[in-house]
Amino acid sequence: MKNLLAIGIVSIFLLSLAVPAATASYLNVTIYPDKGLANVKLNSEASLIFTYPAGGLISQLISQKLNGTTLSYSFSENFTHPSDWAISFMESWLKSRYHNISVENMSLTFNLVMHANTTALVVTKFLTLNLWVTGIFNKTKSETKVNVSWRAFEVKGSFKVSHDGQDFDLNDMEDYLPGFLFNDFSEKMSGMGNVSTLNYTMFSKSLSSWQRTYDPNTNTTTFYYNASKYILFNAEWKISNSFMTGLNGNYSLKIEYDPSSTITTPGYATASGDTIVISPTAPSSTLPLIIGAAVAAIIVIGALAFFLRKRK
Repeated sequence: MKNLLAIGIVSIFLLSLAVPAATASYLNVTIYPDKGLANVKLNSEASLIFTYPAGGLISQLISQKLNGTTLSYSFSENFTHPSDWAISFMESWLKSRYHNISVENMSLTFNLVMHANTTALVVTKFLTLNLWVTGIFNKTKSETKVNVSWRAFEVKGSFKVSHDGQDFDLNDMEDYLPGFLFNDFSEKMSGMGNVSTLNYTMFSKSLSSWQRTYDPNTNTTTFYYNASKYILFNAEWKISNSFMTGLNGNYSLKIEYDPSSTITTPGYATASGDTIVISPTAPSSTLPLIIGAAVAAIIVIGALAFFLRKRK
């Protein structure tokens, strides 16, 4: 798809260039222990930013294709049968981290945005995957253990989906650069094909190190981890002695990624390593604290009401 800039089916919108800040990606898991299911929502937002000299040959070639406009393309797909190729594909990468997990169904939404001016080309890929998974629970009478080691998976290589007769790679961003760049800068761009934008390996840190909150009002426990900004690929180079003077100047190419993760479950839960342990309610040792907080709140409200009556 390196000739995507020239494809006429892509919708064109007259929008000004705005280089985005670090994009936000997440892996959010909602656990349903009573149903033996977990809902996994993956959001992969990655920006490829290529800068080049104003007025140079690359600037002119890209301007001929985009001319200050923005190209955008989007579509959605649903996969409802376990034998669907996309379900099998995603399941294989999750199983590489935890062999018992199974994907029941999956849907995806994909949006690709390309825009450029005289000094920068920005390609932003938005991919949302919604999966229902099972096979991660171990239940006893008193508690439920959930194995979430699969959260730190990574899709390697291409993940191509065909839509309207055109193949779109949901993982590899190399395909979305104009083909002529690889003729001139193939050495500098080597390694881009190994970059995964469905990379959640940074979440492999023990769950005990994640931020944990328990809400007694809803009897819900949440685990949160923010990995901050990642630079998945970065290359900078200068050309100063090219026989094609239009290529001389400074160039840079990088892919940015900004992942976070939230795991939410009903009940009072603790975690260690890759395992979450869920109890139906908070243990007795914490109940006095919860009751004490409730009693204190009642006393404060009562005192305030008495004070207001005395003032009347």
